Amino acid sequence: MKYKVKSQLDHEEKGGILDDCGPSSIAACVSWAFKYAPGKDFSAADGIKAKFEATGQVDKQGVSDNGSTLAQLLLTARKLGAEARWAKDWNDVINSAKAGAALGVWVEQPAGYPKGLEVSAWHAKWERWWWVKQKQPTRTYGHMTSAVYDPIDGWQWACPTRSGKGAEQFGVKIDEKILLTLADSKRVSKKDNAPAFKHIIIITAPKGWVAPAPVAQAVAPVAPAPVAAAPVAPAPQPAAPAASVPCSRCGGTGVVKQ
Repeated sequence: MKYKVKSQLDHEEKGGILDDCGPSSIAACVSWAFKYAPGKDFSAADGIKAKFEATGQVDKQGVSDNGSTLAQLLLTARKLGAEARWAKDWNDVINSAKAGAALGVWVEQPAGYPKGLEVSAWHAKWERWWWVKQKQPTRTYGHMTSAVYDPIDGWQWACPTRSGKGAEQFGVKIDEKILLTLADSKRVSKKDNAPAFKHIIIITAPKGWVAPAPVAQAVAPVAPAPVAAAPVAPAPQPAAPAASVPCSRCGGTGVVKQ
């Protein structure tokens, strides 16, 4: 199953302010935990509303004031109906994801990111501006992202600055090593000294919740193909009369010469 991005770009405020990465990422996490069941596939707007209801923090438009703590995001996930907790250690992170949990991953983007990692078009645009135009090659920013594991599609990482449309509809494929690198970006950037697992929260559906069985789609009846009629032998036709042959005796006159 592919991991759906819940984009914060749809909630850009006056002046280009984007401060909803936390609740947008939590909306993605909770939707995954509930396997996109009907009524459980949340939008970024749902996450933003849930954060306000859970924390009372008012987001003033045009002001960068809606940054989130991990504790606030645990409350946000619970408001959306999920269970949420801190990771205990790195094994807990990996095992929980492989058991179906979603991971909230707090990063210092793009500190220490591996070369070649696919970043959002939004990030690539601003990276060029910051690094080239403004001569700030070491500029980073605190950011909330998320990751999941699927037995078929593997590890996937979703940055909410992806558009959620077209080529950015789903998360980026990564591996465990890259996940660790992302979660360790806070330490690498010297923003804090905590180990990587301290930057991850684990989000699951409530214990005992079972995804509803998919509803069978009604199939319109198909009319049976017409059966070809058995071939009928043509009725025998009377034989054509034999061509008359002049009598050798009458010369064809019907009068027999004596």
